[in-house]
Amino acid sequence: MGFHRLIATWFGCGLLPKMPGTYASLGAFPLIFAASHFCSLPCQLYLIGALLLLGTYVSYALLKQNPNLKDPSYIVIDEVVGQWIAVVLAPPLMYPVGFLIFRILDIWKPWPISWADKLPGATGIMLDDVLAGITTAFLLWCLSFC
Repeated sequence: MGFHRLIATWFGCGLLPKMPGTYASLGAFPLIFAASHFCSLPCQLYLIGALLLLGTYVSYALLKQNPNLKDPSYIVIDEVVGQWIAVVLAPPLMYPVGFLIFRILDIWKPWPISWADKLPGATGIMLDDVLAGITTAFLLWCLSFC
């Protein structure tokens, strides 16, 4: 497996049968837990940004190899980025709630997530999950502090 495919599938999570996005969201948590324990919030935000750029790059590279594909289910790096955004501000006890809310939003795709999902190429692949992550983070904040 090449580098692009390894990252895009989040080390094979995207190759699992049925629900690859859910597997990738769960597969993001070892990284999220490690980062939350060893990195400051600014460091985590930097790492999220770097992973977003890397995810966009590898998604673009794989789409270039297969231009007929819009958003292949095996590309799940977007779920990893979105899931991390969803819980980056939350305490670890809220991670399960963040996981559930993120998955619901990622599957249901209310506006503006649905708008971003229709964007072409790697931008559309990544942006809908970024928006689902931001929405989830806001909802978790409301649940925690409102």
